[in-house]
Amino acid sequence: RGRHSSGKSHSKSDSSDSAQQIPIVGRIAAGVPIESCLESGDTPDHWLDMPPTAFGQKSNVVALVVEGESMRDAGIHSGDHAIIRCQPKVENGEIAAVTIDGEGTLKRWRIASGRDQSSKVQLEAANPDFPPLELKKGMGEVQIFGKLIGVIRKFDSANSLNSKSHASQRSSRSQ
Repeated sequence: RGRHSSGKSHSKSDSSDSAQQIPIVGRIAAGVPIESCLESGDTPDHWLDMPPTAFGQKSNVVALVVEGESMRDAGIHSGDHAIIRCQPKVENGEIAAVTIDGEGTLKRWRIASGRDQSSKVQLEAANPDFPPLELKKGMGEVQIFGKLIGVIRKFDSANSLNSKSHASQRSSRSQ
């Protein structure tokens, strides 16, 4: 069977060459934080059939299935696979997978300095319908799981053709 980088997911029993695959380790919210599968220690059931080197990495790369639309203006939509490089820190403005008391969310990590020289950390959505979430004491344990390094989207030609048809109808009505 030939290898290909289609981004297709399959179960681990289909292949045992994990160096050529990215594990799908759970779901992550692009909206309100949801329960994360990252903390459970389970072995992934599904894998993306592409190597981490497709994202310039040799290891420490996982995929999370995005749920929600808070990151849509950054081109990240519900159903996408967010490709995450596992690392404990990110730079200001980078998109990160963050857990708050074990619940995962995908947001832009933003550090703002206040007038009193204190720093505030906010998790910013890329959708105006979702306000920033300021991280405060008492919210529980906040942990950066990793940095977003890529997104894989399954193309659905039936929906795309349908959307294109509607878009051209709207365009012709407005003229």
